[in-house]
Amino acid sequence: MRQIHGSPAVLVAIFLVLALAPLLYVASIGPVAWLADRQLISTDEGSAVLVIYAPLQYAADHNAAAEAAISWYASRRRVRVFA
Repeated sequence: MRQIHGSPAVLVAIFLVLALAPLLYVASIGPVAWLADRQLISTDEGSAVLVIYAPLQYAADHNAAAEAAISWYASRRRVRVFA
């Protein structure tokens, strides 16, 4: 049987990236909403912003708790997320 030897630092880094990526994705809605509210980025139909954040929009549309959490987070930054 073959054993795989890897550096513990590399394994920790991979774990951290995989564990933090979803959190960072959701947290990034605040700065993006701030930029969109000030019309510094485009939120037109089909824009990259709408495509990237479509899963959050879907979650907000289909789950009241998700909508409340996302709206609360954005309100802490004094912006509207989902009009």
